[in-house]
Amino acid sequence: TLPQLQKIVDIYFKGLAKLFEERDIKLEITDDAREVLATQGFNPVYGARPVKRYLQKSIETQLASMIIRGEVCDGDKITIDSNGEKLDFRV
Repeated sequence: TLPQLQKIVDIYFKGLAKLFEERDIKLEITDDAREVLATQGFNPVYGARPVKRYLQKSIETQLASMIIRGEVCDGDKITIDSNGEKLDFRV
């Protein structure tokens, strides 16, 4: 169910947020973004297993690129939101 998938997203997201805490970068996720990650990361054949890979691709890679480009610095807070289709990152 969607609430179960959202809980799985939360578990993976907490682990991801912990990685960025080392640089004093705080991550926050909205309910809309959580729903997008849960629905787009789900695969009917494999269940919720692809969710972690989807989070890595859609969040971790994007944030790493933002750090490299200088858009995110140590001490920043990033809110991950969604317009219902794609993720939006606000620093």
